[in-house]
Amino acid sequence: MTQMPRMKGAVTGNFGKAKVKAGSSLNDIGVTDADVVKITPVGEYNRRLVQAYYRTDSDKLKKFIIEQLHEHHIKCGTFETRLSSTV
Repeated sequence: MTQMPRMKGAVTGNFGKAKVKAGSSLNDIGVTDADVVKITPVGEYNRRLVQAYYRTDSDKLKKFIIEQLHEHHIKCGTFETRLSSTV
């Protein structure tokens, strides 16, 4: 008795797909053939964050901006000094 082909359900298997090498697609992060790679300096990034904070109405974006600025000040060791200068 021959089996009938399956007519319902998800297609499974690797039909028609070329073989791919296993591994993470994140391996090539940071590799580029560009002649010039522009990296925004931290000061400029922070300035843009502050501008975006005052221009947006999104609470989610404001929360992200505050977290980014907070992390930067902690990393630089300026968080406590900024707090004490405002008190």
